[in-house]
Amino acid sequence: MILLPIAALANLTPIQVEAILAHELIHVRRHDYVINILQTITETVLFYHPAVWWVSRRIRVEREHCCDDVAVQVCGDPVEYAAALAELEEWRSQEVLLALSAAGGSLIGRVRRLLQAPVDHDARSLNWVVPVGLMLALVAPGAYVLSAAPPEAGPAPAGDAVQAVEPMASPDTFEWQVLKTDHFDIYYYPALAPNLQPAADSAERAYRWISAELRYTLPLRVPLILFKTRSDFQQQTIVPEATEAIVRGQVTAFTEPRRNRVVILVEDDPNVLYQRVTHELTHVFAFEIIPRSAAQSHERVPAWIDEGLAEYMTGAWDPVNLGRIRDLVAAGNVPSMTALTAGEDDRTRRAAADLGHAAFEFVEAEYGKPAVWQFLNEVRRSVVDGSGNVYQTAFNRTPAEFDAAFAQYLRRRFSL
Repeated sequence: MILLPIAALANLTPIQVEAILAHELIHVRRHDYVINILQTITETVLFYHPAVWWVSRRIRVEREHCCDDVAVQVCGDPVEYAAALAELEEWRSQEVLLALSAAGGSLIGRVRRLLQAPVDHDARSLNWVVPVGLMLALVAPGAYVLSAAPPEAGPAPAGDAVQAVEPMASPDTFEWQVLKTDHFDIYYYPALAPNLQPAADSAERAYRWISAELRYTLPLRVPLILFKTRSDFQQQTIVPEATEAIVRGQVTAFTEPRRNRVVILVEDDPNVLYQRVTHELTHVFAFEIIPRSAAQSHERVPAWIDEGLAEYMTGAWDPVNLGRIRDLVAAGNVPSMTALTAGEDDRTRRAAADLGHAAFEFVEAEYGKPAVWQFLNEVRRSVVDGSGNVYQTAFNRTPAEFDAAFAQYLRRRFSL
């Protein structure tokens, strides 16, 4: 039997709930409950032996680590799972503590391990200093002087450690302010005040459109970070490796997947701003629908999904992108979509994005809009449990049949 506090689960995302359940189910599959009973009996019989308690403690710690590893594979993001553990930790004092649970063990140690943070051995050594200091305070004549000193700060709570991975917006000198709308926390600085309301309206309109089309509601508020000028945009430190592309003018917006932050250079043209927000917000939806952090997920998510879906949801073709795909079709260089791999160079990434846009239009034309959601749901299932043939289940076609039908659609749709 798995017992979970409903109120605590209400504050978790669906991915976090899946991870917590996976943690508990792996306990069952490993028969940890049986081992725990045997441990308890051993501790009762050999209660006087310190080695028994030490070994038993190590078993329990490693047991939680094994289940944490499986939970992270399901969740796909150690930060998400660590945040879920922190949420459950708040309920430890209110629930009946069982021997096996996702909230068991040392939370600080488990979070450090999940996030691969170094263990602060110096801080841990203070645990020995405190009781010794208390003993000295009781027996030393002048201990009252020491008792007046402020206590040394202990380790930060695990929830704070998770939240403080990096700043929400950058650079700090911009005097960031926050506007909260129905679905967004919009970060802006004073120079952007005149453009703030149009940006907020575009964001909410894009959210309603994407949520309705994909039949999905995000379980989180989206941080939307706005920059007014390109020179300001170049100073961002959220994704430092994007700076070079920003300087060259190749990037005017991006989505940081680990914390689902959308960063946008604001344009005065409301249509351009709306399309930009729609494109990036689609990435947030896609990252939530289909987990991406698991190592095997990159092999199971078709290369054309992310950028192709984002372009498809904007509802318009960029003239440059349209020209590129027409050139591909005219030259007969269209690759097999079901085997398409986006390489590291810009050329192959652009081809995957353009063909992905066309592929989603093909799915809508051939099977109707509901098929888009069905396809994404099958891809998610394939990533999470590795089962099934995505194309056969979603479209009742083999990968080869899907490729042939899509190639015919391209010739009909994009031939000059």
